[in-house]
Amino acid sequence: MPKFNYIVKDEFSFKLYPHLKEGEVLTALLRELNHYSLPNEVEIEFINAWNSRFWEVSGYDGATGIKNKKHPSIANFLHDYYYRMGYGGKIADIIYFELLKLTGYTNFVAKKRYVGIRTFGSYFRLRNYLKGNVNVKPHSMLTLYNKLKK
Repeated sequence: MPKFNYIVKDEFSFKLYPHLKEGEVLTALLRELNHYSLPNEVEIEFINAWNSRFWEVSGYDGATGIKNKKHPSIANFLHDYYYRMGYGGKIADIIYFELLKLTGYTNFVAKKRYVGIRTFGSYFRLRNYLKGNVNVKPHSMLTLYNKLKK
């Protein structure tokens, strides 16, 4: 049973998962969160991302440009949320890197993805900047970053 309240509509709102209703996507993400016993700060940030419903306006594509072994993935979900809401950058990328390691990816794969994001993510950071989609990082994001960097 979730500790927090999640907004869930009984619809197929994820273009990436046209065969799954929102509740099924949420359940899968919460199972991953619980399976890996992720810190409470991850769930706090996840509820912010989920309840923002960013995917309805900005989309959600999981691991952009690469094949992901897990769908859905909490690391990819949060990373997409950060970039689409204008919080993207090095802090978001480090959170992604740390979450990959915490959710079963090897250090080698996590580093490879981190280098790719830092290299090719410049395009997305520049695009957000040009669109004026650069926002102050929320306190919960900075709290999660500090927790994962310990």
